[in-house]
Amino acid sequence: MKERNAMITRAIKIAGLVVSSYLAGMISGTILCEIFSVNDDIFNLGFLVGFFVPILVLISNYIFKKGE
Repeated sequence: MKERNAMITRAIKIAGLVVSSYLAGMISGTILCEIFSVNDDIFNLGFLVGFFVPILVLISNYIFKKGE
């Protein structure tokens, strides 16, 4: 039962990380669009940053934990 609770807690933390970094990427992309008055390419860049950063963080966490 404790293992299941730990898995659920970890899944919630991972989902929170993904959602928060996705939103941060979208917001930063929007701010960059407003500052530089460019088209939506930078907004798409913000989306990509918000989408791929949590994936890279999860992969790096897995690699470092496996190395311990």
